[in-house]
Amino acid sequence: MRVLSLFVLIIVAVAAAFIFIPAVQGLVVPMPGTIRTLVRESEAKPPAGGVVHRDLVYRDGTFRDQHVDIYEPLAEFSGATPPIVVFFHGGSWIHGDKITIRVVDRFLRRMREAGYFVAAVNYTTNLVRGFDGPLENTRVAIRWLAEQASRYGYDAHNMGLYGVSAGGGTSRFSPSRPWSTTASRRHSCLPNAPRRTSSR
Repeated sequence: MRVLSLFVLIIVAVAAAFIFIPAVQGLVVPMPGTIRTLVRESEAKPPAGGVVHRDLVYRDGTFRDQHVDIYEPLAEFSGATPPIVVFFHGGSWIHGDKITIRVVDRFLRRMREAGYFVAAVNYTTNLVRGFDGPLENTRVAIRWLAEQASRYGYDAHNMGLYGVSAGGGTSRFSPSRPWSTTASRRHSCLPNAPRRTSSR
């Protein structure tokens, strides 16, 4: 009976580790080949120049903290306060890394040369959270970035969201201004893009 109880306890412990601990989950559910290739290509690319604030913690986690990188502009913004564009990586919502923004270096360079700030966010959680976990982290990241605007010097009310694959889904379903319940206007902050308004 004791042996059976010990066996059940081990099974429960292994299952809990698989469900809740990202490192264990990664061993059992390997990263897709495409994402693995993107991460390797990104790691092989030299880091972006200019001022970059790396691995800022926007949310503490039990098993893993969530981080964001903030890239400062490479040129002066033509307006009053620079906007910020937030990048969300791909990876089926359980894999991937913010470092893959290096693969879309043309996008990153174009934004920064136009005088924009760019933030790259890690947001994945674990299988048990499904889509809700990444979506919640995305909202927390946006709110955290808005709160840090005065510290870094960008306009929190002129924020654009950009994502690749799964990151596109999380950015699409995340509110662009969760820190304000009275906002009635949403502005495009991409270079050369017309400013648009919409009712909310």
